[in-house]
Amino acid sequence: MPPGMDVKFNSPQQAQQSTEYLQAQLRAVAAGLGVPEFMLTGDVSRANYSSLRAALIQFRATIERQQYTLLIPQVMRPLWERFVTSAILSGAVAAEDFESSVADYMAVEFHPPAMPWVDPLKDVQATKEAIASGLMSRRQAVSAQGWAIEELDAEIAADKAREESLGLAFGSATPNPPESDDDA
Repeated sequence: MPPGMDVKFNSPQQAQQSTEYLQAQLRAVAAGLGVPEFMLTGDVSRANYSSLRAALIQFRATIERQQYTLLIPQVMRPLWERFVTSAILSGAVAAEDFESSVADYMAVEFHPPAMPWVDPLKDVQATKEAIASGLMSRRQAVSAQGWAIEELDAEIAADKAREESLGLAFGSATPNPPESDDDA
C-alpha cells in the first residue's frame, strides 16, 4: 500500500434500520395482495379504530367485488351447471323435462358467507334505517348476511311456532307489519 493511504472498512447502518425496512416490505406485500397491513402482520399498534374500520370496509368491498365478479360467475355457476347436468345425465336425479326447462334446473342463488362486522350495533341500525327508508330491501339485507330469505323466514316461523306451542315469549325476531286502517 502506498504511503499516506490506509484501509477503511464500510460500516453499514442497515442493522439499525432493519425494523423500518421490514415494515416497509410488509406494507408493500400487503398492498400487492390487496389486504390491509394489519391483516397481514397482525400488528395494530399504529392503527386506531377509524383507520381499522376504513381499511376493513375497503377490504370488504374488494372481497365482495371478487366474489360477485369472479368467484360466482367463473367458478361457482359453471360448477353448479356441471353438477346438475351430471346428476341428471347419470340418472341420480329424475328430470324428464330437463331439455325443455334447462333454465329452471340451472336457477340458483349464491350467498357468500357474511363478513364480520366492525361495530355490529351501528351496522344493524344502519341496515334497519336503509330498509325503513326504502334504500335497501329486506331480501338484500338478508342476502348480505349470507342467508337465503326463504330459509330465514321459514326458520323464524318455525321458531315462533315452537315458542307459542311451549308457551314461551321472547322478543320479536322481525317487526310485525303495521295493521291496515280500513277506515281511511
